[in-house]
Amino acid sequence: MTDPLIVILVTTALIILSGFFVIIEFALMGARRHRLEEMAVESASARAALRGMNDLTLMLAGAQLGITFCTFALGAVTKPAVDQWVGPVFLAMGLPDWLADGAAFGFALFFVTFLHLVVGEMAPKSWSIAHPEKSALAIGLVARAYVWPLRPLLNWINSIANRLVKASGVEPVESAAVGGQDVDTIRQLVEHSGKVGTLKPNIQKQLSGLIDLSSIPVETLVTEGR
Repeated sequence: MTDPLIVILVTTALIILSGFFVIIEFALMGARRHRLEEMAVESASARAALRGMNDLTLMLAGAQLGITFCTFALGAVTKPAVDQWVGPVFLAMGLPDWLADGAAFGFALFFVTFLHLVVGEMAPKSWSIAHPEKSALAIGLVARAYVWPLRPLLNWINSIANRLVKASGVEPVESAAVGGQDVDTIRQLVEHSGKVGTLKPNIQKQLSGLIDLSSIPVETLVTEGR
């Protein structure tokens, strides 16, 4: 495939697709669940994003599969075309054939890697980190539609990954506490805010009490209340 127009169109489509898959990863991990739950009453995209957050490992597997596909496709389509286009330029500069071929290969590899890394990964990653809920709403429905037909394949991939994780002594988690923080993290945030002065001492004490209360078993509270 050496037609410039076709190569440019295919490359653009692959870069956009790569960005979409990157946004899936960072949006679902960064969006705050309570904000999406508020919007879910009226927004189908918010409901789809919440379902994706509850099915996180499958969504991440789908995103990684998509990014990998885009990477290989760019290597198969864009890189050879760029190599073929710039090769004659290096020959015209008086370089011997072997050196011109090597220089063209290196330039094509650098160009495709730079394009994919900056435009197809880093830019969408930065946007989704800066606007997690907005990006989750933008990809919610489409991401679920993309993953649905691939579910059997992704489940198979996940099962293999889970076995490898278990073999290392770690229990795999299918849905993480995304869109929020666990109790220990919140406690650390409250303590840090108190130390730097962004929380008044009385407010910090109240919040710490609420956090500690949430970790006390109900049986203990009932026993002490008698």
